[in-house]
Amino acid sequence: MMTTDTPKTWRREIGEGLIAAGLLLQASITVRALTPDYLSAEAATRIPGALTGMLVVLYANALPKTLSPLSRMRCDPGAEQALRRLVGWSLTVGGLGYTAAWIAAPIDSALALSTSMLGASVVLVILRVASHMRQRRRA
Repeated sequence: MMTTDTPKTWRREIGEGLIAAGLLLQASITVRALTPDYLSAEAATRIPGALTGMLVVLYANALPKTLSPLSRMRCDPGAEQALRRLVGWSLTVGGLGYTAAWIAAPIDSALALSTSMLGASVVLVILRVASHMRQRRRA
């Protein structure tokens, strides 16, 4: 993925997001169509959850690489890069936890467990970004 913020790049990223959403929706529809003849109801519930988690991992891992180049920003590049890495890694780990919960947890608790894992990583990111913004305002 590119790191510039030209209109062509934004259109491409939006297009890629729409394609990913369409593929995820199509996978869910296909899984539901295969139930109950080819898949159990439990598998039909687990597969879309696991695919969603994998999509979060894919985008979270790419996030630090797709933002505006540090050379264009008026900030401390070291602090900004550390923040990007924290955000990327936190969301990646949250997405992996989300996926693992849908794959391995008992089906009755998979939704609550997966949501709490991803939610915890999102809360960590929000708190860290808020702290970073407060520090930038003070400087």
